[in-house]
Amino acid sequence: MADRITSCSMWLKKGNVQPGDIIGICTSNNLNAVIPLVASLLAEAIPNPWWDAVLTDDTIKHFLNLTKPKIIFSDEMKIKKIKEVVDKTGENIRIVCLGDIPGFESLNHIIENTDPDAMAKFKCEDLKDLQEAAVILYTSGTSGYPKGVLLPYSCLIAEMGPMCETPEIIFRTAGINWITGLMNALVTIGACSTTVIHPNLDEKIILEIVEKYKVCSFVHKVFLILVLT
Repeated sequence: MADRITSCSMWLKKGNVQPGDIIGICTSNNLNAVIPLVASLLAEAIPNPWWDAVLTDDTIKHFLNLTKPKIIFSDEMKIKKIKEVVDKTGENIRIVCLGDIPGFESLNHIIENTDPDAMAKFKCEDLKDLQEAAVILYTSGTSGYPKGVLLPYSCLIAEMGPMCETPEIIFRTAGINWITGLMNALVTIGACSTTVIHPNLDEKIILEIVEKYKVCSFVHKVFLILVLT
């Protein structure tokens, strides 16, 4: 995963992404979601995960107008709808598919075409100010369109604990568009732990996953973290 994140971050910089540029991420909960998330941070850009459960044309327009993303990473289910709206607005936004769909630039293609020698020399910039903007998340939008909430690096670092002597197995149902999912994804990477993700859950599957992978913690969309023993 480290190589995939590094490759994506190098591609962002090569694509003239500047410090403070917004990188939209619209995806269901899957392992590829963290690639552009962390890659954006390493490139000094600001990742902006979108609410994706009920993604209407108006909601997409709202997100585009609110943050003006330079690049959008999307999963296969939503990328065509996003492109249609972007084309209608006339915005010049690069759209990358986290999977593989004909006609779209893919994350896999970006990673496969990374120069190994350049990747070995990659170095991220030192953080100069803990109050610098790190991530933009959205509110639930219960009283209107979702509102953007900017989190500084100090907020992310406050959640990071020391590396575990024995890395944990964490079962995460929350995507990175939830504060619980975002923080847990970063904490899991920082602690060298393992995340288990499943696309279609029910009670039986949840119990099977907990038993099969000897799950230590269960992270849900709401502020709920169960520590299993």
